[in-house]
Amino acid sequence: QKDLASFKLGDVVAREANLREWAKIEEEGRWGLRGFLSGTEKREEAYAIGKELIQTVKWPPSAARIRLHVAMDYLDDSNLKETARLLAEVENIVRYDLPRMPNRPETQYWIARAELEYQTLKARYSVRTGKLLEGIEGAKLAVQKGQSLMRVINQAPTENAKQWGLFGTLMAAAELASQQTNAGLYADAEWTLRDTLKMANDFGLKENHLMGIYNRIADLYLATGQYQLASQY
Repeated sequence: QKDLASFKLGDVVAREANLREWAKIEEEGRWGLRGFLSGTEKREEAYAIGKELIQTVKWPPSAARIRLHVAMDYLDDSNLKETARLLAEVENIVRYDLPRMPNRPETQYWIARAELEYQTLKARYSVRTGKLLEGIEGAKLAVQKGQSLMRVINQAPTENAKQWGLFGTLMAAAELASQQTNAGLYADAEWTLRDTLKMANDFGLKENHLMGIYNRIADLYLATGQYQLASQY
């Protein structure tokens, strides 16, 4: 609850302190700390924690997701080889292990979230490797997986898990808008962004959590020559 509160408030210092304390006693805390540190100058520590978790986490939805989170960092750092390796491992988990999971409410939530995160990263990887159309189709599939997650979102085990599931769905939609803009599909991108902003408002996310969406709106306005509107974002 402290992590969720500091995340919503945008209190970076408090969040790191809370996560470090949480990481001492629970695996979920180590996940949270890894994710937080990956966005700071302590990125090497994030990689170290991620590699440890990959070795210890065995439950299929979690095994897929920790690989995806580390792979995302590799992609951001332009390490395409490691990104591809981890994506291949996740594909095997998604294809062979997730379908065998028991049909329990909480399990269905985690399966849906793993599939959402997998399709989102796969779409980004496609774009980074020059497969633009494949990336757009992948991003559309990620949005569909987000919609599937929304149907089971109330089965999330904690409020923290629910909020991160909502945020992941939002980011999948923003990713689609970004790829549509880059491909010159400006009308499609505008409608995607409208839907994404509505979704963000429905989620009750604060301004400091909408920067990624605002950046995509600015990108769209810049691409269409609406420089004054772009400057507002």
